[in-house]
Amino acid sequence: MKDIETMVCEDIKRRQELGIKKYGVTVADNPLSLKEWLTHSYQEQLDNAVYLRRAIETCERLEAENRILRELLKEVMFRTGDDPRYNRHGYSLRVEHETSFRDVNYRNAPLYPTADEAIDAEIKESLEGRA
Repeated sequence: MKDIETMVCEDIKRRQELGIKKYGVTVADNPLSLKEWLTHSYQEQLDNAVYLRRAIETCERLEAENRILRELLKEVMFRTGDDPRYNRHGYSLRVEHETSFRDVNYRNAPLYPTADEAIDAEIKESLEGRA
């Protein structure tokens, strides 16, 4: 596997080749004024902020889905008796939820026809808590 620095150098080389094809000159030979260069860079940074925010939102959604899937897996293991750490005879289970613990009572827990509905409900609840 290539190291990061090598990959960045290769990316720079590809961008340089693309720029020469697109504009016909290198950055060094481009006649833009300093203000034009700064404006161009500023606009690229605004675009970059949008890309970063989108990536952060994706990470948060995936983390929420991962937590939910772990909870659902624990429930399946509990209900099927596949995990000896859980009480197979009772209906209460102490479940880790983020950094705190909560008691889950399966007699009163809502039942969802599909895992997707359960995940959607948990994500909605999680996102409403952040607002």
